[in-house]
Amino acid sequence: MFIRKDDVSHEAARGSEESGQGEQPKGLRDLLRDKRILIFTATVVLFNVSNAATLPLVGEILSKDHHGSSSAWQVAAAVFVAEIVVILMAMFTGKKADAWGRKPLFLIAFGFLAVRNGITVLSHNPFYLIALQAFDGVAAAIYGVLLTLITADLGKGTGRFNLLQGSIQSAMGLGGFLSNMAFGFVAKAAGFNTSFLGLSAVAVLGGLLFQWRMPETREQQHSGS
Repeated sequence: MFIRKDDVSHEAARGSEESGQGEQPKGLRDLLRDKRILIFTATVVLFNVSNAATLPLVGEILSKDHHGSSSAWQVAAAVFVAEIVVILMAMFTGKKADAWGRKPLFLIAFGFLAVRNGITVLSHNPFYLIALQAFDGVAAAIYGVLLTLITADLGKGTGRFNLLQGSIQSAMGLGGFLSNMAFGFVAKAAGFNTSFLGLSAVAVLGGLLFQWRMPETREQQHSGS
């Protein structure tokens, strides 16, 4: 109620050109022609496929041989470790996103996912699994910060920032669904370690796609290529 209408720039809010007034937002066909948007959406799906199932699987391992308060504090500790690291890494990522660029940081996130899932097979000791959640915190923090920044970069000049953001969020949901469905089935059929190795492989695949096909978006003008 206290926000004055004249203080709001609807053009800036939706990512329209700064100098343009009354310009029509880009059409959906124009957005689909931008390969960067399609590639980024695909990598977001792969990131969530490689990440979403890990904590549920870890939680299942922690509670498999323990019941009641014993498994409850272990699962809570795993979540707590990840969230503490997220807070610290989010501040670091926010400072370095412009200095280093988006691409190297996003690749670091994929790297931490691949390593974290890969070395999970070394031991199922509760304290080891809880400590590994620090890797998840690093990846999640980088991903969380860059998700909005890269989306804003890709939406600059299109007038479709909100549409892009909603589409990326949908890609996240799809990745989470596929991760839990596929690797939950793998864990049941072939064991937890096989599932973790599969999650690691998906992270490597996503990182390679991002490295080879996704250009740096920092201060890059929308080119539709």
